[in-house]
Amino acid sequence: MSTLHKDANYSFDVQQIDDFAKTWAFLRVGMGISSKAAAGVMGNIYAESAVSHDNAQDNKSYPGKHNPEYIFDGSDGVGYGLIQWTAKERKNGLAYTASRMGLKVSDINAQLSFLRKELTGEFSSAWKSIESASTVNKACDIFLKEIEKPAVLNYSERRTYANKFYSYFKNN
Repeated sequence: MSTLHKDANYSFDVQQIDDFAKTWAFLRVGMGISSKAAAGVMGNIYAESAVSHDNAQDNKSYPGKHNPEYIFDGSDGVGYGLIQWTAKERKNGLAYTASRMGLKVSDINAQLSFLRKELTGEFSSAWKSIESASTVNKACDIFLKEIEKPAVLNYSERRTYANKFYSYFKNN
């Protein structure tokens, strides 16, 4: 992780390094996907939250990568967490999962647990396509279009991040 941390284009802080390591391990070991697929997912996560579990959607009220002052509200339309959950039903699902685990919604373990629930449930068809993706770009594009579903489909930006991560971690 230290090589990536020193890359001036990414400037991860200690919390982001920890979140990246936990998320990468979750994808590779917990979800059992290839380095290419994991890099595709991580490119999206970086574009959404800068790999920060307490990131509230960038706007005037919540600038920066970390927003511990954000008061979680399932219906406020503010994207939150690693995936920047925004839709009311998805944010409420995250809150429910965290509550059942006895954790805060900002806890990365609650977020990864909820992500697993989404990927093996509602998004299982897209997830199967990601699992079998033969390229980083294919995995990245499927996650963007089928799971993340942002207003702007910024393929190029996310592919750039994903391929950078793959070049660092393809053997891990």
